[in-house]
Amino acid sequence: MKNIFKIIAVCVVAMCSICRASEDNRPTYKFFLNYPLVTPFKYSCIEQSQVKRGIKDAKGYEFERTAALHFTMMLKDMPNEGISRYMIRTDSINHSITRDAVTKQFDTNNGDMVHNWNDDLEQYSIPMSQEFEYIISPYYEYAGIVADEGRQKQINSLDSTGKTMKKTDYCMWKNSLSDDRLYHVTDVKKIEFPYGRLPVDTVWRSPIEFQISGVTIFDSVEVKFVDERGRYKFLEATFKAEKFAKDPVVIYGFRDQIAEPQKVNLDCTFKMELSPASTVDNTTITAVGTVEFKLDDGRIVTDTVDTKLTWVKLGQYEY
Repeated sequence: MKNIFKIIAVCVVAMCSICRASEDNRPTYKFFLNYPLVTPFKYSCIEQSQVKRGIKDAKGYEFERTAALHFTMMLKDMPNEGISRYMIRTDSINHSITRDAVTKQFDTNNGDMVHNWNDDLEQYSIPMSQEFEYIISPYYEYAGIVADEGRQKQINSLDSTGKTMKKTDYCMWKNSLSDDRLYHVTDVKKIEFPYGRLPVDTVWRSPIEFQISGVTIFDSVEVKFVDERGRYKFLEATFKAEKFAKDPVVIYGFRDQIAEPQKVNLDCTFKMELSPASTVDNTTITAVGTVEFKLDDGRIVTDTVDTKLTWVKLGQYEY
């Protein structure tokens, strides 16, 4: 992750309970986590993108993508010395991509992967069926990801065979199995919270990290506690994203080339809805602007993107 203070997906906030009044007699709220022990929570990370692609010395085109990646999270044990461990499993995907009025659509539970296979689905499906452990500190800071035995074998195999693989294959698998990718998919919180108590209209600065077109975007943003209604809490931020990781990627439509990110210029909004039960019900990030890449053959590809990312709680399971 780009920032050690990034708070993990599954440690998401928080019912903010009224604790006392501020100096101007407004009620103040304390944010805390309250995910029940060994209770699986089902979430989905949904991406809806419209992309206009300009290509130097070639004809551009447009495409639309909708991808929903489903995962389950569960607090594994009681916190030990303030350290919390959550088990995460990515379990299924719904994916569709439309180009030139042709749509290819796949659903893990009821789909024909052979006839609907494409390089975009290939990349999005790699993180599925992964199981790993998120670790967070007593201060709710991200403290690491620990792979289970199956995922660790995949990582070890990739490391040992990387030199003999096609460089595009290696790049795609390395990125899709990276902590950054898994963090993007399964972190439903995306920001961190200030300590102490705060009234509505409080603004604080927080790191944020997410991915657009496979590129990891990271920055520091001003988050505002905009409202409290019926014990639901609402947070918002508006920001311009220009900082990004320069790690090479493979982009849709150019499966045979490495694409190096060159520039990012996105106007973004962030919104979060916190439930009375101390869980994140809904988080959205919208990003409108351009992401520029340089291909192996030297051509410049500029994607004008209009993307909405949504992390939504689908339900929980009681035993």
